Amino acid sequence: MCREADGRTASGRGGVFSWIVVRHPSPREIVADQVPDIVALIEREEGVRIASNLVNIDPGDVSDGMPVAVTFRHVAPDRILHAFEPVDD
Repeated sequence: MCREADGRTASGRGGVFSWIVVRHPSPREIVADQVPDIVALIEREEGVRIASNLVNIDPGDVSDGMPVAVTFRHVAPDRILHAFEPVDD
């Protein structure tokens, strides 16, 4: 851990840089009901790219640069995962 790093608050917003649509069912109970699943590379406003799921959108409606914001999903009693969803620009 770096002792010289400073904490910063992230905006939680960004844009879709790239994405794929996963159509193969997953055996894991936390995502089995989410096929097709959109996995996206999000370019955050701070300039960092992060891989995440894209939720609350039809795969055919995803577009390059589409504005998104972070959301959190309770996928199991002891698990919370981040994802991104479309927002109005």
